[in-house]
Amino acid sequence: MLEKERKPSDTDQPRPILQQARLAVMEPNVSQKIKVTRNDIDRATSRSWQQNHCSNERSIRRSDLRVLLYGGSGAFQCPGGGEVQLVKTALHLRRCGVRAKLFNPWKDKLKDADVLHLFGTLPEHASLLSQAREAGVTTMISTIAWYDVGSVWHLAENRMQGLFQVGKFLLRASCPAIPSWRRRLYHQADCLLPNSISEAKQLVKFFGVAREKISVIPNGADEVALHGDVGLFEKIYGLNKFVLVPGRIEPRKNQLTLLRALKGLEVPVVFLGDTVPGSRNYERECRRLAGPEVHFLGRLNFSSDLLGSAYRSSSCVVLPGWFETPSLAALEAAIAEAPLVVTSRGCTQEYFGSEVRYVHPGHPWEMRDAVESALENQLQEREKRRLLSNRIVRNYHWSMVAERCREVYEKRVQ
Repeated sequence: MLEKERKPSDTDQPRPILQQARLAVMEPNVSQKIKVTRNDIDRATSRSWQQNHCSNERSIRRSDLRVLLYGGSGAFQCPGGGEVQLVKTALHLRRCGVRAKLFNPWKDKLKDADVLHLFGTLPEHASLLSQAREAGVTTMISTIAWYDVGSVWHLAENRMQGLFQVGKFLLRASCPAIPSWRRRLYHQADCLLPNSISEAKQLVKFFGVAREKISVIPNGADEVALHGDVGLFEKIYGLNKFVLVPGRIEPRKNQLTLLRALKGLEVPVVFLGDTVPGSRNYERECRRLAGPEVHFLGRLNFSSDLLGSAYRSSSCVVLPGWFETPSLAALEAAIAEAPLVVTSRGCTQEYFGSEVRYVHPGHPWEMRDAVESALENQLQEREKRRLLSNRIVRNYHWSMVAERCREVYEKRVQ
């Protein structure tokens, strides 16, 4: 049995603001109905995090909940931010007292769990959801998805496919009841856990998901990047004061446009990330366009000291993708106090406000101007970056994310 909730106290006052913010997520005209500012939400989540931070021993409540987390059969073949989100959530849930583990379909029985928490929107999840529901298990999906007509067009393999995909997109926007595997998946789950307000609104608009089925849980990060050894990356790779581009090599991440934008820039450019299966031709095109100042170093483990060192020793971190929800790399870069240039597509502005530089993923001249500006103003903006780092750690630490997950689990499990 779960322990009884403690009685409200004065320290619980931020809760109503958070509740208003979460309600506001679901309301299309939120600015007219509920006046909750960004600072209100930040202060509320900060104090809530301080009260419930799982490293604080007096706040830990043991839970009888048994939670299985799963990211799909191919999740770790080319791991990225979604897989890190999966692993970190499981780790910090255990630290919060939840009996959480990564689901092994060859060994684990769904009937032995209370919650099945899926990460990502994948067709293969439909069968697993059906089995879980038959076993009486509460099902949840961290959707990690974004729907944007510009992205649909630019990521199509050819114009004919682009026209077809844009047509489908516009049809769904006007009639969310149209059947599709995504709609069936979202309606089949007991609860959807988008990373942002914008993503939540898309689930309602494009797929007709009931607002009460949605609970927003932000992406998280930890302060490992903040303590990276600045000299370690230079010692291993001989590089310092460079433009860092973390992320898997694939068209969605838009490295090719960035290479065109930065051509002739007299600063080393470092790409960190493996190539996504099916994107080898895209990688070859990137390498063909790259000059001698461009370095492809592959993927660094998310817990590697080298990764933290890379963020800390870079002069600028660029994430020019066609959308971000947001990326784990963007949060890590902000925590490391690196100058950040990030795509304007997706929900990045909900996390970073006006404290970073935004670029349109289809405008290389914007990317060039933003990177040059970040390099030129690196020293002048140091205090601004320090404040952003503190805010990200306060409001988006993995411990806070895990605590929010536990709250949703306990609310949804009957």
